[in-house]
Amino acid sequence: MEELKYFIQLQRIDQELMRIEELKGDLPEQVREIKDALTAREAKLQEYKDRLEEISKEERKHQAVVDDYTDKIKEKQDQLYLVTTNKEYDALTSEIEQFKKKVDESEMWLVEYSDEVDQLQELISVEEQQVEELQDELATRESELQATIKKTEAEQAKLEEEREEIVQHLPRHKLSKYNRIRRARHGLAVVPVVRGACGGCQQRIPPQHLVEIRTGNRLMPCEICGRFLYWPQEEKETEEVEG
Repeated sequence: MEELKYFIQLQRIDQELMRIEELKGDLPEQVREIKDALTAREAKLQEYKDRLEEISKEERKHQAVVDDYTDKIKEKQDQLYLVTTNKEYDALTSEIEQFKKKVDESEMWLVEYSDEVDQLQELISVEEQQVEELQDELATRESELQATIKKTEAEQAKLEEEREEIVQHLPRHKLSKYNRIRRARHGLAVVPVVRGACGGCQQRIPPQHLVEIRTGNRLMPCEICGRFLYWPQEEKETEEVEG
């Protein structure tokens, strides 16, 4: 039966493609995990930098207030020596007190947020180191993965081309069933009969079913695991010699 031959060939190709994927090991997953971790670290680093920049902008404003009003205080204090009336003196001292209050408020802000600035700078330093380490690790893992892919890309391309050719000969509904079984059965959907049992789950096959499988006239599923069964070529050849 041509259809069965195509399914046997398809299973062989899919097994080879699985072998190629296994050569990559967990490198693809490692690369994904490192990328996710790097993205999270970079986001956290940017968050710290944004907060530091926000504080820095406010810091510059408050420092400008301190510098501006310090100069104004000095200017008003110099004017105290020039006044001639108590009223003028009282007006100047009142302005000086108001200016000092503004200086005190800004200096208090600068002191209050200096601890957060120190903490942010330390956190940024730690995150930058973590990001650098993850970038190095990612480069190493991606290099290893690309080297593995390069070794097998020609073989994989050839197998995928053969697979595409084979599936053109198979009914869509049977191919869908094959793919479902393969996903559910660790990549194995078509298996030989081995000493009267399913080559996948080792369940004994009823004699009447063995006869049908041996003729190869139609696809026979295992009653237990659902895999497609076929009679091994070597056993057919042995039967022909004995006959």
